[in-house]
Amino acid sequence: MTTHVRRGFVELLADRRGQLDAPRYPEQVAAIVAAMVLAFRSGKKVLWCGNGGSAADAQHLAAEFSGRFLRERGGLPSEALSVNTSAMTAIANDFGYENVFARQVEAFAQPGDVVVGITTSGSSPNILRAIEAAKRIGATTVAFTGNGGGPLADLADLVLMGPDGYSAIVQKCTSRWATSSATSSNKTSSSHEAAVRGVSRSRRDAHRR
Repeated sequence: MTTHVRRGFVELLADRRGQLDAPRYPEQVAAIVAAMVLAFRSGKKVLWCGNGGSAADAQHLAAEFSGRFLRERGGLPSEALSVNTSAMTAIANDFGYENVFARQVEAFAQPGDVVVGITTSGSSPNILRAIEAAKRIGATTVAFTGNGGGPLADLADLVLMGPDGYSAIVQKCTSRWATSSATSSNKTSSSHEAAVRGVSRSRRDAHRR
Protein backbone atom coordinates (compact mmCIF):
# COMPACT_ATOMS: atom_id res chain seq x y z
CA MET A 1 0.00 0.00 0.00
CA THR A 2 2.78 2.43 0.93
CA THR A 3 4.58 1.75 -2.35
CA HIS A 4 1.39 2.34 -4.29
CA VAL A 5 0.74 5.69 -2.57
CA ARG A 6 4.33 6.84 -3.06
CA ARG A 7 4.28 5.89 -6.74
CA GLY A 8 0.97 7.72 -7.21
CA PHE A 9 2.36 10.85 -5.57
CA VAL A 10 5.47 10.80 -7.77
CA GLU A 11 3.33 10.40 -10.85
CA LEU A 12 1.15 13.29 -9.72
CA LEU A 13 4.18 15.55 -9.37
CA ALA A 14 5.42 14.46 -12.78
CA ASP A 15 2.06 15.36 -14.31
CA ARG A 16 2.35 18.87 -12.87
CA ARG A 17 5.98 19.47 -13.79
CA GLY A 18 6.20 22.25 -16.34
CA GLN A 19 2.44 22.69 -16.69
CA LEU A 20 2.50 26.12 -15.09
CA ASP A 21 5.20 27.24 -17.53
CA ALA A 22 3.22 26.79 -20.75
CA PRO A 23 4.02 29.81 -22.96
CA ARG A 24 0.38 30.34 -23.89
CA TYR A 25 -0.69 31.27 -20.36
CA PRO A 26 0.61 34.86 -20.12
CA GLU A 27 -0.99 35.88 -23.41
CA GLN A 28 -4.31 34.25 -22.55
CA VAL A 29 -4.37 35.77 -19.06
CA ALA A 30 -3.50 39.23 -20.43
CA ALA A 31 -6.46 39.11 -22.82
CA ILE A 32 -8.84 38.02 -20.06
CA VAL A 33 -7.53 40.70 -17.70
CA ALA A 34 -8.06 43.35 -20.39
CA ALA A 35 -11.68 42.24 -20.87
CA MET A 36 -12.38 42.35 -17.14
CA VAL A 37 -10.72 45.74 -16.72
CA LEU A 38 -12.84 47.12 -19.56
CA ALA A 39 -15.99 45.70 -17.97
CA PHE A 40 -15.26 47.16 -14.53
CA ARG A 41 -14.28 50.55 -15.96
CA SER A 42 -17.57 50.58 -17.88
CA GLY A 43 -19.61 49.91 -14.75
CA LYS A 44 -20.22 46.28 -15.70
CA LYS A 45 -19.73 43.06 -13.73
CA VAL A 46 -18.12 39.63 -13.93
CA LEU A 47 -20.19 36.47 -13.40
CA TRP A 48 -18.70 33.02 -12.82
CA CYS A 49 -20.08 29.48 -13.10
CA GLY A 50 -18.73 25.98 -12.59
CA ASN A 51 -19.61 22.57 -11.16
CA GLY A 52 -18.12 20.83 -8.14
CA GLY A 53 -14.54 21.97 -7.59
CA SER A 54 -14.98 24.46 -10.40
CA ALA A 55 -17.91 25.97 -8.48
CA ALA A 56 -15.55 26.46 -5.54
CA ASP A 57 -13.04 28.12 -7.87
CA ALA A 58 -15.80 30.37 -9.21
CA GLN A 59 -16.73 31.49 -5.69
CA HIS A 60 -13.09 32.04 -4.75
CA LEU A 61 -12.36 34.19 -7.79
CA ALA A 62 -15.55 36.21 -7.46
CA ALA A 63 -14.61 36.94 -3.87
CA GLU A 64 -11.23 38.31 -4.93
CA PHE A 65 -13.05 41.06 -6.81
CA SER A 66 -15.90 41.91 -4.46
CA GLY A 67 -13.56 41.64 -1.49
CA ARG A 68 -9.87 42.51 -1.55
CA PHE A 69 -6.86 41.31 -3.50
CA LEU A 70 -3.32 42.55 -2.74
CA ARG A 71 -4.28 46.15 -2.01
CA GLU A 72 -7.06 48.32 -0.67
CA ARG A 73 -9.60 49.47 -3.28
CA GLY A 74 -13.30 49.75 -3.79
CA GLY A 75 -15.32 46.56 -4.11
CA LEU A 76 -15.91 45.36 -7.66
CA PRO A 77 -19.16 43.72 -8.86
CA SER A 78 -18.51 40.01 -9.27
CA GLU A 79 -20.51 36.95 -8.26
CA ALA A 80 -20.58 33.18 -8.68
CA LEU A 81 -23.87 31.81 -9.97
CA SER A 82 -23.69 28.71 -7.75
CA VAL A 83 -24.14 30.50 -4.42
CA ASN A 84 -27.97 30.82 -4.42
CA THR A 85 -29.15 27.31 -3.62
CA SER A 86 -32.82 28.28 -3.90
CA ALA A 87 -32.29 29.54 -7.44
CA MET A 88 -30.13 26.54 -8.34
CA THR A 89 -32.62 23.96 -7.10
CA ALA A 90 -35.69 25.77 -8.43
CA ILE A 91 -34.21 26.14 -11.92
CA ALA A 92 -32.98 22.55 -11.92
CA ASN A 93 -36.42 21.35 -10.84
CA ASP A 94 -38.34 23.45 -13.35
CA PHE A 95 -35.99 23.59 -16.35
CA GLY A 96 -33.40 20.84 -15.83
CA TYR A 97 -29.89 21.01 -14.38
CA GLU A 98 -28.42 21.89 -17.76
CA ASN A 99 -30.12 25.31 -17.44
CA VAL A 100 -29.14 26.25 -13.86
CA PHE A 101 -26.58 28.81 -15.03
CA ALA A 102 -28.10 29.89 -18.34
CA ARG A 103 -31.31 30.97 -16.62
CA GLN A 104 -29.36 33.13 -14.17
CA VAL A 105 -27.27 34.59 -16.98
CA GLU A 106 -30.50 35.58 -18.70
CA ALA A 107 -31.66 37.22 -15.48
CA PHE A 108 -28.48 39.06 -14.45
CA ALA A 109 -26.11 39.50 -17.38
CA GLN A 110 -26.09 42.62 -19.53
CA PRO A 111 -24.19 43.64 -22.66
CA GLY A 112 -20.61 44.44 -21.74
CA ASP A 113 -20.51 42.12 -18.72
CA VAL A 114 -18.03 39.25 -18.58
CA VAL A 115 -19.33 35.71 -18.03
CA VAL A 116 -16.75 33.05 -17.14
CA GLY A 117 -17.45 29.33 -17.47
CA ILE A 118 -15.12 26.89 -15.69
CA THR A 119 -15.06 23.25 -16.80
CA THR A 120 -12.04 20.94 -16.97
CA SER A 121 -13.50 19.00 -19.90
CA GLY A 122 -14.95 21.92 -21.84
CA SER A 123 -18.12 19.94 -22.39
CA SER A 124 -20.34 20.46 -19.31
CA PRO A 125 -23.84 21.09 -20.75
CA ASN A 126 -24.84 23.71 -18.17
CA ILE A 127 -21.64 25.70 -18.77
CA LEU A 128 -22.10 25.56 -22.54
CA ARG A 129 -25.67 26.81 -22.23
CA ALA A 130 -24.59 29.61 -19.90
CA ILE A 131 -21.98 30.79 -22.39
CA GLU A 132 -24.48 30.56 -25.23
CA ALA A 133 -26.94 32.69 -23.24
CA ALA A 134 -24.22 35.23 -22.46
CA LYS A 135 -23.29 35.55 -26.12
CA ARG A 136 -26.92 36.18 -27.07
CA ILE A 137 -27.05 38.98 -24.53
CA GLY A 138 -23.83 40.57 -25.74
CA ALA A 139 -21.57 39.75 -22.79
CA THR A 140 -17.93 38.86 -23.27
CA THR A 141 -17.51 35.13 -22.69
CA VAL A 142 -14.49 33.46 -21.10
CA ALA A 143 -13.66 29.76 -20.73
CA PHE A 144 -11.34 28.27 -18.10
CA THR A 145 -10.81 24.73 -19.32
CA GLY A 146 -8.35 21.99 -20.33
CA ASN A 147 -8.02 18.73 -22.24
CA GLY A 148 -8.27 20.54 -25.55
CA GLY A 149 -11.18 22.69 -24.40
CA GLY A 150 -13.96 20.65 -25.98
CA PRO A 151 -16.84 22.59 -27.58
CA LEU A 152 -16.46 25.38 -25.03
CA ALA A 153 -13.11 26.46 -26.48
CA ASP A 154 -14.77 27.10 -29.84
CA LEU A 155 -17.74 28.87 -28.27
CA ALA A 156 -16.13 31.34 -25.84
CA ASP A 157 -14.59 34.65 -26.90
CA LEU A 158 -11.50 34.13 -24.71
CA VAL A 159 -10.00 30.89 -23.45
CA LEU A 160 -7.58 30.01 -20.65
CA MET A 161 -6.49 26.56 -21.80
CA GLY A 162 -5.08 24.28 -19.13
CA PRO A 163 -3.20 21.03 -19.78
CA ASP A 164 -4.47 17.59 -20.69
CA GLY A 165 -4.88 15.10 -17.87
CA TYR A 166 -6.83 14.49 -14.69
CA SER A 167 -9.41 17.07 -13.65
CA ALA A 168 -7.37 17.85 -10.53
CA ILE A 169 -4.33 18.73 -12.65
CA VAL A 170 -6.35 20.93 -14.98
CA GLN A 171 -7.99 22.71 -12.03
CA LYS A 172 -4.66 23.33 -10.33
CA CYS A 173 -3.15 24.95 -13.43
CA THR A 174 -6.16 26.98 -14.49
CA SER A 175 -6.88 28.15 -10.94
CA ARG A 176 -3.23 29.21 -10.59
CA TRP A 177 -3.42 31.39 -13.68
CA ALA A 178 -7.03 32.39 -13.08
CA THR A 179 -5.94 33.90 -9.78
CA SER A 180 -3.54 36.02 -11.82
CA SER A 181 -6.58 37.41 -13.59
CA ALA A 182 -7.57 38.96 -10.27
CA THR A 183 -4.78 41.47 -10.87
CA SER A 184 -7.36 43.22 -13.04
CA SER A 185 -8.99 44.31 -9.78
CA ASN A 186 -5.90 46.44 -9.18
CA LYS A 187 -5.97 48.01 -12.65
CA THR A 188 -9.47 49.44 -12.57
CA SER A 189 -9.86 53.14 -13.15
CA SER A 190 -9.64 55.65 -10.33
CA SER A 191 -12.96 57.02 -11.55
CA HIS A 192 -14.64 53.72 -10.65
CA GLU A 193 -13.19 53.83 -7.15
CA ALA A 194 -14.21 57.47 -6.80
CA ALA A 195 -17.75 56.54 -7.82
CA VAL A 196 -17.82 53.78 -5.20
CA ARG A 197 -16.62 56.19 -2.52
CA GLY A 198 -19.16 58.77 -3.67
CA VAL A 199 -22.03 56.31 -3.33
CA SER A 200 -20.81 55.36 0.15
CA ARG A 201 -20.64 59.01 1.24
CA SER A 202 -24.12 59.68 -0.15
CA ARG A 203 -25.52 56.76 1.83
CA ARG A 204 -23.82 57.92 5.02
CA ASP A 205 -25.11 61.48 4.53
CA ALA A 206 -28.63 60.22 3.87
CA HIS A 207 -28.46 58.09 7.01
CA ARG A 208 -27.36 61.08 9.13
CA ARG A 209 -30.24 63.17 7.84
